[in-house]
Amino acid sequence: MRRVRVSVALSTRVVAVYHGYGGKADVCFAIDEFAEMVHPRDGHPKIFAMIDAYLDESGIHDGAAVCVVAGYFAGRGQWRKFEKAWRRVLDDFGMPLEEFHAKDLVKKDDPKYKELLDSLALLIARFAEKVHPISAAIIVEEFYSFSLDDRKFMTGATLRNNKLVGSGSPDKPYYIPFQHCLKRVTEYAPVGGKVHFFFGLGHTFSGYALSLFEQAKADKYTPRRECLGDIDFPEAKQTPQLQAADFLVHLSYLYALKMIKYNSWGTIQPTGPLRYALAGTMREEDHVYQNRRALEQTITKGMPEFYKRIQESEST
Repeated sequence: MRRVRVSVALSTRVVAVYHGYGGKADVCFAIDEFAEMVHPRDGHPKIFAMIDAYLDESGIHDGAAVCVVAGYFAGRGQWRKFEKAWRRVLDDFGMPLEEFHAKDLVKKDDPKYKELLDSLALLIARFAEKVHPISAAIIVEEFYSFSLDDRKFMTGATLRNNKLVGSGSPDKPYYIPFQHCLKRVTEYAPVGGKVHFFFGLGHTFSGYALSLFEQAKADKYTPRRECLGDIDFPEAKQTPQLQAADFLVHLSYLYALKMIKYNSWGTIQPTGPLRYALAGTMREEDHVYQNRRALEQTITKGMPEFYKRIQESEST
């Protein structure tokens, strides 16, 4: 069986800065060498006229300790190159495209599958200059520690006549990582550019994701909503880009569970495949993991917008 060798020069230093876990500093990842490649010294990242973002989720089931939304975004031309390379690696390992399921493979204690996942992680790192990761996670228990009104406000309720209007989604913590990913990816679209989103989601969540997406497009307070393009739900078994998102989200989910177990946010850096899967990170804030402290900061930062809505409602 032919093997593909991928050579990647990667720094051993990974910046891990988490949002408020265990009293640690606010958190995110960044890898120096790749940040230099895609983040010019003038502070303005390279951007695409048209961006396709592929996202997946993990941890929306009942009883999950953490919920994660993660994936990758890139220009369409780069995605075509990536798709060919992904298919080639799977072919080299005798893995049919439709049988790749990262959730199952990361749990297998088999050298063959470990080598496959390592090769795919290295492949992702090879595309780090053009294909970029995005991820957001929320600690479910700490989300529910807020009052009902707080959770409504954090998940889409609007204000009218000084009162919250609409139910929001107070029982759906994945609203927050979902919205974070939308916001962060649209930051990379130029004026007049669009971001199209593709989700590898089950029927239950896909319906809700569509509702959230349309809500974001309709809300005049959504940052850069003019950059939100279309949303679609292709089958992951036929879409290498979604398989890469599936790979990242499950690695991130397992990493988050480990951090919760050992209460070690900001002290244990990602290693192995996850380290390489994050290689294309453009900015630290593209990866957030939120507990109660971080969510409190989100509410505090949102207060100016909250007051603006109060003023507008009082003048009508």
